[in-house]
Amino acid sequence: MNAAFSRVLASARADFNRRFVEARHRYPELTPERFAAVLQGPGDAIVAAAEQAAPGSAGAVAQGVYDAALLLVGQRLAGPDARHPWIQAAWTDVLPRLGGLVAAAPERLIAALSNAAGQVAATPGASPERWIALMRDLGPSCGSVEDLLALGQLAAWRSGLSHYRAGALAAADRLPAAIALAVVDAPPGSDWPVVRTDLQRNVWHQPGGRHEPSRLRVAARVGAFRGFGGLFSQPPRIAVAQGHWLVLADGSAWHLIADAWGATLHRAEVPKDGPTPLPAYGALPDGLRLQGGVLRRGREELDLGELGALTSHAVSGDGATLAVTGDGTHAVVLIALN
Repeated sequence: MNAAFSRVLASARADFNRRFVEARHRYPELTPERFAAVLQGPGDAIVAAAEQAAPGSAGAVAQGVYDAALLLVGQRLAGPDARHPWIQAAWTDVLPRLGGLVAAAPERLIAALSNAAGQVAATPGASPERWIALMRDLGPSCGSVEDLLALGQLAAWRSGLSHYRAGALAAADRLPAAIALAVVDAPPGSDWPVVRTDLQRNVWHQPGGRHEPSRLRVAARVGAFRGFGGLFSQPPRIAVAQGHWLVLADGSAWHLIADAWGATLHRAEVPKDGPTPLPAYGALPDGLRLQGGVLRRGREELDLGELGALTSHAVSGDGATLAVTGDGTHAVVLIALN
């Protein structure tokens, strides 16, 4: 353990020990061995980096590290046998690279990055590995705590939290353009206002060049059978209610939000009249036809036979996406229209 951290712990040993004992009453799984592994590993690296960047900060950072470690290890969110590795990864791979920023706001940043890593990890289909990589590689370029938090929000969207889309774009506007462009994989020499306009205009646009506007294509499949870890025990139906997609199955409802980097389902209230009055089929945009399990637009065709007999479809409010369900799958299939 580095000298600065050791001095802080030794200077208030009785108080630190008291806090450990109190926390252990709340969290029986908070063992000395698990706790020591976090303090002596990533906790030590975080304090050392902060002290090197801002001499004299070790006391406040050590307090933040100690209290956060009590909570996270006690809930088995960090440590050698944590329920998932991603909060530990934030402590190991990200926080030690942010010495000056952590020194400026230790409690706030340790909590914010730990919570964000846990939230991304808990979102089905999201990529906590990508979030960690973006924060590790781009976090040191942030000039302020606020920039780092904005980066965390933008990186979470890029990692699959589609419901962050609007807030992430707003956060990106507050970042240096080079950081925002790097997060969204924009080609070298790109201009952020232009890239942002393209992202805002089309939910399926990817600045890295993977967007294919010339053809109908399945952009995403959302949902799965409950027996395989999904949400649905029966094939769902899709409808639009108050301008938003509503997925209905098993007498329950979810709002569906999707774009090029992810799709998320959020519990919603079933309409007071029940799901039956919702239309099975919404109107299709001009030029689009759905017949016999085949979607047609001009000379384009997209075979949807894998879905079985089609049971419902609905178009997103911006007209960019057609959502389709069938009796042969527990997923909602999203088709990009532009």
